[in-house]
Amino acid sequence: MRMIPLFLAASFTAILTWPIAALADGPIRPTREGVIRVCWGLDILAGKNCHKYHHIKLPPSIAIGDTFRVEYGSNPKGFQFRVRRIAVESGVCSIYSGQTSHLRDRIKVGCDAAP
Repeated sequence: MRMIPLFLAASFTAILTWPIAALADGPIRPTREGVIRVCWGLDILAGKNCHKYHHIKLPPSIAIGDTFRVEYGSNPKGFQFRVRRIAVESGVCSIYSGQTSHLRDRIKVGCDAAP
């Protein structure tokens, strides 16, 4: 019985100190080509379908609110990607087209803060 409070205290400490991705507070500069995850189908019964595409060319500077054309695939497809959120963790930026990270398209790319 004494172990339960100790276990809970250790669990809460681990959760509170877990590294969390910070949101970018300014523009970022991609350092290489990105990888995009494109998802469609948000039907609860059918689920969603996502695919990853590599070698996505990005503009030299990206900020929240920007819109740029993304082209991907061997038979090029494309669409306008509107940046709604940028999360930065250990030199890798996740650029989201939606406010929630698990429901929308995402681009992952190495990045630095833009000058």
